[in-house]
Amino acid sequence: MEEMWQCSPAMPLLARLGLPLEEAPAHSSVLVGSRLHPFDPAAGGTAFLDGLLGCGRVGFDAFRYEARRLLEVLGGVVAAGSDAPAANGELAELRSIDFAAFVDRFDLAASAGAWLRLLVESESAVGWERISALDGLDELRPFIAGRGDDGCPNVRVVGGNEQLITALSWAVGDDDVRTSSPVLRIDDRGGHVDVVHADRRGRRRTERAALVMVTVPSWALGTVQLRPGLTAAAQRAIATTGAGTYVKVVLRVRADNALFDGLMPSTVLTGGAAGCVYLADGAVAGRDHVVTMLLHGRHAKAVTGRAAPAVAARTIDALAEVLAVAGDRPCGAAARRIADDLRAAVTDARVFDHPRAVATWPVALGRSRFDDLAAALRRPQGRGNVLIGGDTTETSHSDGAVRAGLRMAQQAMARLGADALAVAS
Repeated sequence: MEEMWQCSPAMPLLARLGLPLEEAPAHSSVLVGSRLHPFDPAAGGTAFLDGLLGCGRVGFDAFRYEARRLLEVLGGVVAAGSDAPAANGELAELRSIDFAAFVDRFDLAASAGAWLRLLVESESAVGWERISALDGLDELRPFIAGRGDDGCPNVRVVGGNEQLITALSWAVGDDDVRTSSPVLRIDDRGGHVDVVHADRRGRRRTERAALVMVTVPSWALGTVQLRPGLTAAAQRAIATTGAGTYVKVVLRVRADNALFDGLMPSTVLTGGAAGCVYLADGAVAGRDHVVTMLLHGRHAKAVTGRAAPAVAARTIDALAEVLAVAGDRPCGAAARRIADDLRAAVTDARVFDHPRAVATWPVALGRSRFDDLAAALRRPQGRGNVLIGGDTTETSHSDGAVRAGLRMAQQAMARLGADALAVAS
């Protein structure tokens, strides 16, 4: 995961583990209407939004006020323990319309609408018209949280976010962590659960437990035999859950190449075929520039499954167009010259294809991450000893994994009792 938002439920866990963190602003530079709007961290969110939105700032502020109010309502319903927050009348209406239609109600300036679309589609990896208004607001939360214009900062673990996994492994005890042991079958026998898995040599083994937490992506649950099976509602939830697509392209560009000098902000959301562009400038240290382009939605679907050289060539052309705009040379001829220079400077290109990357709940099927079917999948399965979680049951991102983990911990305590869990730990 690239980052965790400070408003994520993961923050107390990070503090408890004592991991060193580095903080970055929520906002990024954006390409809207063939114009690059750079974000200057020193100037902050107010200067950025004033420049981006111009005379449309007042309309955006009204939208943001209403969005924050609705998110507070949603948070209160969720905190109250309701299985289906959309049972609230106001929230139920937001479940039935798509996010694009919801935003359209506010008659925002073109730049404001384009920016909101870019934010939500970058996070959900599908078109904003394909998800409910309720889900769209949930995705928008980090960028409009708080009272000011700076949103909710993101944090990374110093040394890489994989340090979180290492710290969790140490906390549990490395001897109790087993990998490369694919689970084949889960038998919930009421008084206990038998988990059948394969060891590193392919031999079948059985582990016995009081309960089991399953966190594979929801669309992969069918690869594990569950006895008794999932409830009918849980099966319908899985059958009607979609997936957003990401394709990541990583380029290494010679450090002596001047294309990025003073032109390219460290992060740019483009909304085009270059996707979200992240630049690690290695020129100061004499290393190659590392450019990561995270394509999402229709632009990712257009290249998923294609040969890596063809995908890299297409994204280099798209990146050249971004560089042309950044240098105030938006004409096609300039972009073609930049593309030629860029291709000559690329020393390595790698493509990572994720056709099913994040969960989405198609509004066309009447779905939302906060609906009755989503709640049904989150209830204990089998004979009550199999808990289903992971990020694909709650949201589209890592905060969903944390939400699911906290929910399953509460379910486990209710099932086994706090004393039993204390002894087990």
